[in-house]
Order: sequence, then C-alpha cells, then structure tokens
Amino acid sequence: MNMVENPCVECQGLESRACFAESGVIRASFHLALRKVRNLGWVFSRVQISRDNAAIVGTRQMQLRPRPEDIAKLKAPLGQLLTGEPEEAIPKLLRLIEREKPPKLVTVGDVVSRETLKARLRVNLRIVDNRVMRNRVDPAEFPSMATYRARNPAGVITMEAWNTVRRGMKEREAVIVVDGEEDLLTLPAIVESPDDAFVVYGQPSEGLVVVTATAAKKGEILEMMNAMQVR
Repeated sequence: MNMVENPCVECQGLESRACFAESGVIRASFHLALRKVRNLGWVFSRVQISRDNAAIVGTRQMQLRPRPEDIAKLKAPLGQLLTGEPEEAIPKLLRLIEREKPPKLVTVGDVVSRETLKARLRVNLRIVDNRVMRNRVDPAEFPSMATYRARNPAGVITMEAWNTVRRGMKEREAVIVVDGEEDLLTLPAIVESPDDAFVVYGQPSEGLVVVTATAAKKGEILEMMNAMQVR
C-alpha cells in the first residue's frame, strides 16, 4: 500500500508504518494512542494545538510533566542496553548500526553526542544541554547543517522543545542546544523519528541505551505521554 496515495483516514495521511503493519494489533494500539493524544488537542507528529487553545501555542508555554509512575518507568532502559564505559559501548553501537542500518541516528545527551563524534560516527540529530551529570561543560563543536535552541526546564517536556525536535528531525544533520535539561526529550525524539531509526541516550553508570523507533515503541511512548500532566 502506498502511504501517500492511500492515506489512512484515522491518521489523516501521516506516513507511519504503524498504519500499514500486517498486525491488526499494532494498528489498533497505534490508533488508540493517536486518538487519546488528539483528545488533548495534540496532533501526532505535527504537535499542533486545537484552535480553542491557539493562545497557548503563541506563548509556547504548554508542558507535559511525567507522573511519579512515569519517572519510575523511565529509570529503566527504554531499549537495548549496551553496557560498559564509552570505549566499550561505542564499538557495540557501531556493530549494531552496521547490522541494522537504521534510516536515522539520534543522540540525546552530551556524553553520547561527544563520544559518537570521537568515533567519527555520523549522527543526524544531536540533542545536548552542555551538561554532564548536571555539571556545566564547555560546548562541543558538532558538525551540523542547522543548530537550534530550545527552552526545556528540568522535569518537563515543553511544546517549544518538542516542536524543535520535530524541526531538527527534518535536517540531514542538526544539533539542538537545550536551555534547561534534555533528558526527557528522548520521548519526543522517539515519536518524531522515522520508523526504525535509532535514538541513543546514556544510562548512568551502566552504558548506552539504543531505542529502535518501531510502531509499537512509538505507541508505548504516546500512551505514556498521554497520561502525563498537561500544564
């Protein structure tokens, strides 16, 4: 089925493999999460607000705040854990990329963004806040075709930051510098990534986590975000 010529009525033409998966379970769960997010006035992969809330968009102040149970879930790896210090974990990441050939590679966090640069690994989107373990570090010079800046206080996901992730994802090579904290931007990065892309972030004292942006994973993340507090 051609995604452009035969857009899904439920998804209004969004180009996601989730709508065309052979498994009806995947399609159903994807559409359920999509409907719930739209009930908040959000449109999946466009991150827009309904006309009634247009004033909120203008201020770019809308935020999602995880619940305590969400925070507990996020402490566990969202994907495959590559254990070890960077010198051990990065070679494992290189082998995984060689084997799986993801269409896009996204890194969230200063350590993984810098280590992939040292390894001369091409990253399509890096999201950093110039902090390591919450300590300020000197900005790194990342190769990029576009550099964006976004405000995202610790412990929330702002509309401004989510929109910036969406914009950066369209570039072949981009960097987003966050004023605040970038940790939770892993979630919109997964949602906004093309199907089967890799989103990589650090797991403190353990290694790197590689999340494959499958239809099922996007649905899981959408369900979590739908349940978060809207402020």
